[in-house]
This record gives sequence, structure tokens and C-alpha cells, in this order.
Amino acid sequence: MGVAIKRNATTPRVEQIERISPNAPTKMEVAQDDNLYSVDFSVRRKSALLMALALSVHLGGYELARGGVVALFTSDELGFGRSGGGGLSALPLAVGCVSPFSILVLWVYGRSLRWGPARALRTHTLITSFVPIFCASVLKILERSAAGERRWSQFIIFFAFVFQNAYVQLLYAQHWAFLSSVLTSNEGKRLF
Repeated sequence: MGVAIKRNATTPRVEQIERISPNAPTKMEVAQDDNLYSVDFSVRRKSALLMALALSVHLGGYELARGGVVALFTSDELGFGRSGGGGLSALPLAVGCVSPFSILVLWVYGRSLRWGPARALRTHTLITSFVPIFCASVLKILERSAAGERRWSQFIIFFAFVFQNAYVQLLYAQHWAFLSSVLTSNEGKRLF
């Protein structure tokens, strides 16, 4: 901590001694904090609000889909239930495949950053929206078809489980990174 001494322009006497913290907010940050809850929405605040909304929709969708994927995974008809020979023995394998798949997803995401972070995030958010819909559509088609297609349904369910658990980590971190880059440290402390 440093000491700042303010002197009067007309006299050399000391008027005030202040302790200045290295983490003290700048005048701009204080002004931004004072206006954080005002009605006048800046582009920065709109961006933070929309990203927070996107993050909540993403996590809400993940939580809703997670139960469905686990139920399909353990089902006797389409998944790896008791009649599938081995019961839930495929679950530890699927959980074990999440980390290697996460590394692959992170590598693909890193390669897509050359398009720019906004486009990469948007593209991968759309991918995470499309893949579960695609998997559900394929499962519905397989359910209507012959019973001999169980291996395909197991493959789709296995992929959906691994994909969902790998991608939620990536997008969750990217949404928070965006919010961190938009908000000042004082705004972040106040809001989160």
C-alpha cells in the first residue's frame, strides 16, 4: 500500500493523507458500478445479461436432458439394462470415456477459435443443441424399426451420454469466461 499526499496549490501544507490500495477501483469502475442497475442499458450490460440468460438456458437444458439420457442408458429396451447382458456395466465405461472425449472436444474448440471467439462459441452452442435432437430423432426411428437394431440404439445412447457430459464442461466455462471479460471485478463481486 502506498501513501498519496495531496497538497494545496497555493500553500505547501499537507491537506489530506490517503492510503491507496493496489486493488482499489478506478474512477471509471466506480462510475460503472454506480450505473450498473440503471435503466440505461449499455452494450456491455446487454451482452452480460444475454450471456447470463444463455448460460441459464444451457444449464437448464443440460439438467433436463441429463435425466432423460440416464434413463435411456439404463433402460431395458433401448439401453444397457439388465436384459442387455451385463446390466449397468457400460456406465463406468461411458463415464471413463467422458475425459478423453472432452480432450477431443477441447482440441476441436481450440481449432475453431481461429474464426473468433464469438463465432466459435455460437457454433459450438448450436452443435450442443443439434446433437441431442439428432440423437433423439434417430432413437425414435430405431424404436419404430425392427428389434434387431438394439446395438445401434445402444451406440447412440452411449454417444449421447458421453457427448452431453463432455460438452457441458466446455460451454459452461466459455460462458463464464465471456462474463468475466465483460464485467469489471467490482461488478462481478456484486452480481455473483
